[in-house]
Amino acid sequence: MASWWVTLIVGLAVLLFGRRLFWLFVGAAGFFIGLHLAPTLFQGPEWLMVVVALGLGLVGAVLAVVFQWLAVGLAGFAAGVEGGLAVAAALGLADRWAWAVTLVAGIVVAALVLWLWDPVLVVLSALVGAALLDPLVPVSSAVHPWIFLGLAIIGIIVQTRVVGPPEGGARPPRKRRD
Repeated sequence: MASWWVTLIVGLAVLLFGRRLFWLFVGAAGFFIGLHLAPTLFQGPEWLMVVVALGLGLVGAVLAVVFQWLAVGLAGFAAGVEGGLAVAAALGLADRWAWAVTLVAGIVVAALVLWLWDPVLVVLSALVGAALLDPLVPVSSAVHPWIFLGLAIIGIIVQTRVVGPPEGGARPPRKRRD
């Protein structure tokens, strides 16, 4: 996979700094979804799939800067959709039920991100970072859940203990009521 180095860099950045640089988390969620959607939407070389994924990530990052609440809500939805797809696949659900689980997961995660901003941002960015990095580790499929869990725990610990919140907090400013 030629895009492994891009996935490695984005995955590490989100895993370790997702809360501090929330726009990076939003962009990475777009990148992650783009890596999964591009092969089904486009036929072509792998570099084209990476360009499409990076384009979606860039759109997410720009949205995060310009429309903070919307972007983070969409990133939460994207992360929830990705998790819902993984759960539906693990449970072997039929297509109709898989999409229902995926949609509900996306909505629930988006609501949680907007309601419990900081802790959810830490957990989701650690999970997205772990999900990006896990496939890069060359081990048997039986070990991957443990790699994923270990990476997620490392990401949560680093973001809460070592990196700390960004200056002024990660939460976007609330609208003033005049």
